[in-house]
Formats: sequence, structure tokens, C-alpha cells
Amino acid sequence: MTREFLSLREIARRLNIPPSSVAYYKDRFSAHIPKHGAGGRRVRYPAEALAVFREIRQMFDRNWTSEQVEQELAASFGAAEPPGGGAGGLAGGVAAGVWRRGRRAGDDARPGARSDAAGAGMGGLGGLNAGLDGLLERMSGLLESQALFRAEIDGLRGELRALREERDRAVERGAEEVARLHGDLEAARRELDGLRSELDATRSERDGLAREREALCREREALLSERDELRAGAAGAAGGAASRAGAEPHALLGLPLVIFKDGGYLGVSGPKGHFCLRDFVGLLERRRSQGAEVVLRWSARGGSWELAVRATEGEQVRELELSVRETVTPSNNRVARLERMAVDGREAPDRYLLLLFRKIREEFES
Repeated sequence: MTREFLSLREIARRLNIPPSSVAYYKDRFSAHIPKHGAGGRRVRYPAEALAVFREIRQMFDRNWTSEQVEQELAASFGAAEPPGGGAGGLAGGVAAGVWRRGRRAGDDARPGARSDAAGAGMGGLGGLNAGLDGLLERMSGLLESQALFRAEIDGLRGELRALREERDRAVERGAEEVARLHGDLEAARRELDGLRSELDATRSERDGLAREREALCREREALLSERDELRAGAAGAAGGAASRAGAEPHALLGLPLVIFKDGGYLGVSGPKGHFCLRDFVGLLERRRSQGAEVVLRWSARGGSWELAVRATEGEQVRELELSVRETVTPSNNRVARLERMAVDGREAPDRYLLLLFRKIREEFES
């Protein structure tokens, strides 16, 4: 079977070792690495040399010194056999050829003299050939190492060129990304400015609507006041006799009776609905069934209606005065607002009105 022989480049590729490292191992530990060939570029390494190179690499990876590596190689692999066809074979061949040529040229000479001359010539040529072979082998090894170094340098240059190209592409992509982000930022700023302008416009519109609402409320209040004045004027035009006769404000009698307290309207409601002004008048007239003489008198004054009540029971006389105005609440409900109350000529305080409405609630709910 044909043996496989490898070059240093192939050994570096198979073991994944830099070619320069393989060349250094070859030169430093050549005594322990088997090889084949006369020398120079013709030197090849048998497949079993892979184990030696691999072992050298592993020992250096473990931080061994060169001396320790050489001792281990000597103990594990010993000295490599000299390559076939080396300097010794060449010197022997050349010396034999010279001896044969000297014998044919001097058959008549003395045997001793011919023997001495031949020996001297063989020794000189053998040394010269051995020196030339060694020099050529060293030069060939240097050239091969140089080629390996150049190959490794070319590989490193290629990697460096690839890294530079990748860097340039990364810088270009980064610049494009930065430009895109700047564009997005400018678009976001423009959108924010638009939203701010829209917000300012919305606020201005809201303020305008608020002002318009206030104006409408004032106009509505003015219209209500004008309506009340017109109603009061119409009632007055119908004749003071009607007032004197006790004409009732029918529009107010059916409205819920409320008081205004702490910014809100307070009224009374029961199972049958709201407690209205007519219900309150009914409570006053109920005194008649209890034997009292009760006289009710309505009169219009401005936008309000006033009710004067005189109750006589024996020698005791009680007088009650109420002032009621039709009002529209913020929830757009029409109510009869009790503006004031006087008992026997004295103004009733707010707490009295609250107590009155509480008592009315108890009776109304029952």
C-alpha cells in the first residue's frame, strides 16, 4: 500500500495550526520528526508525523518550555530515522565514482600511490558534497518557511482587509441609522408642535364656549326676570281688587317648595311626589278644622309672590309672612323658592327654616 506523505502546509491545515508555528516546530525539533526526501522542498512528512506535531502543539499549549518538549519527544518518540537518499548516500556514490575513474586512468602507477590518491580524492569530494547538501537543505527549509510565513501574512492581510471592509460597512450602516433617527426625531418634534397647537386651539375654543355659556346664562336670568316682571305687571293690571280678594298664583302652587342652603336647593319628597307650595298652603288651612280662623292673602311684588297668613284662635293671634319666587335650578327644574319667612313680624333664621322643613318631611312622609 502506498504511504501518504504530507507537506508542512498540509500538516498546518489538518491540525489547524498557523503555518509559522509548524515551520518553527520543524526547525526546532527536527531530530524527533520523521521525514522523507533528500532535503529542501522535496522533503515530505509521513502521516505518522502528524502525531508528533500534535503532541508538540499540546505541550506548548500547556506552557512547557522547549527543553521540556524536547525531553518528552525523546522519551516518547526517540530520534527520527535519517531520510533516504540523504548526504551520506550522495557522498558515497560520488566517492565510488571518483575511485573508479582514477583506477582506469592510472593502471601503470604503483598500487600504493593509486590507493592513497583515490582515498584523498574521495574524502575531499565527500566532505564538499555533504557541505553543499546541508547548505542546500537549509536554504530550502528557509525558503519553505518564508513561503509559509508569506502565506500566513497574506491570510492575515486578507482578514485585516475583511475586518476593515466590515468596519466601513458598520460605520455606513451606523451613519444611516443615525440619519434615520434624526429624521424620526424631527418628525416627532413636528408632530408634538402640531399637538400643542391643537391643544391651544382646543383650550381657546373651550374658553370661548365657557364665556358664551356664561353670557347665555345671564341672558336667561334676565329673560326670567323680565318674564316675572311681566307676569307681575299683568297681575297688577288685572286689578288690585283681585289681590285684595286673595287671588292665588296658580303657576306657583303646583311647583315643589324648596329653600336655598349652602349652594344647593333643599326640598321634601314623599311617596306621592314632591312637597309643593299647594301642600304647604293646605297645612296652613288645616288650622281651620281645629277651630281657628285663618285668613290667607296673596299679593304680587316685583318678581315674587307674598303670602300673609293671620290665624286667630280665641284671644291669641298669630301672623305669618312668606315670600316665594319661581326659580329654575341648575338641573333645569322649575321650583317655588321660599326666599323669606317672618313670624309675628320677626324674620325667621335659616335654622328655623331647616327645622320647619324637617317637620314638614315627617308629616308629609306619614
